[in-house]
Amino acid sequence: KQQLAEFVQLFVEQKIRETQLTDGTVTEWGSVKHVTELERQVAEIQHRRKRSARGSAARADYRRAEARLKAELASARKASERRQLQEIPKEEI
Repeated sequence: KQQLAEFVQLFVEQKIRETQLTDGTVTEWGSVKHVTELERQVAEIQHRRKRSARGSAARADYRRAEARLKAELASARKASERRQLQEIPKEEI
C-alpha cells in the first residue's frame, strides 16, 4: 500500500509541475521556456492595457489579467530557483 501511495504522490506532483505553452508543447513548471512565455504575455498585456482608455472596462480587465500573469510568473520563477538549488552538488555548498 505504501508503495502505491508513494507512486500516486509522485505522479500527482509530476502533473502539477507541468504546464502547456501557447504553442501546445508541455514543459516543466518554471522552466526557461515557461518563464520566457509568461514574460512575453505580461509585456503583451501591458501594451494592450496602455492602449486602452483610462477608466475603461477593457483597461480594468487587462489590469486584472496582468496581475494574474505576474503572480503566475513569480510562482514559476520561485519554482525555477528551487530546482536550481536542488541541482547544486552538495560539495559546492
